[in-house]
Amino acid sequence: MTHETAFLGASTILGKYWTKRRHFDYLIDKENFSSTFGHNFRMMVYLDSAVANGPNAVRADVKADTAATNYLIRHLGDIKPELTVFVTTCDMLEPDADENTPVLESSDDPYVQNRINLYRELNYQYGRVLNVHIPELGVPMDCFSPLLAALANPPAGRKPLPFAPEELHQIYFPQRILGDVERCLPLGIPAIIPAMPPLSTREIVEALNPDLLKRLREPLPDDPRGSCRSSIHSFQWLDPKDGYLVTKEDQIVLLKFFAGIDSF
Repeated sequence: MTHETAFLGASTILGKYWTKRRHFDYLIDKENFSSTFGHNFRMMVYLDSAVANGPNAVRADVKADTAATNYLIRHLGDIKPELTVFVTTCDMLEPDADENTPVLESSDDPYVQNRINLYRELNYQYGRVLNVHIPELGVPMDCFSPLLAALANPPAGRKPLPFAPEELHQIYFPQRILGDVERCLPLGIPAIIPAMPPLSTREIVEALNPDLLKRLREPLPDDPRGSCRSSIHSFQWLDPKDGYLVTKEDQIVLLKFFAGIDSF
């Protein structure tokens, strides 16, 4: 039995945070991905590009994402992990999904279809997989969370904030990832949505920069609803079970804390 471990996506924001706190024998990025071919691993952490680089950055060049996804799929069989932690997004799940909700069969959006394809092939080829579906990674950058980025550096003058005021956000903080994954591994479950309580754009602005509330527009009938996904495993974090890893009050406290520091 091999004892070696690998982390795919090591140089990204989430990868740097994770690998500083846990040892991995192989630190892998796209430049040296082929160095894993032919290897067996006791555990492999695999970051989907949308989690590693941010959904908006990936959407900016969907053609490149499709080519990269197809390349990864072709070579999944060249790597032999005993356990895989696949960290991906919730884009392949309905907005009100939990872990019992089936992944979408297909999507007209090629970005979402790439997520579906990689998820299906990885879970088909690898025996033991923990799928971690993150709704919105709380990194204040346009490629990850444009709302948090705008609140950290508001548009100059009196320019309105370009966000739907009642859209729901389930912001997941990268600083939680180790504890949450390591709590899930002994459960032997195939998937977890680390669902944080949904907060509206208005609630987040009020918590982080209330002076900007007057720059939010009025709601429109066709505004996006946002994410209100939940977890059937939330009782592992919070009792009684309510579908979320923390209370709404604690989420606001965490939001204020993590949005104001650089802990990477």
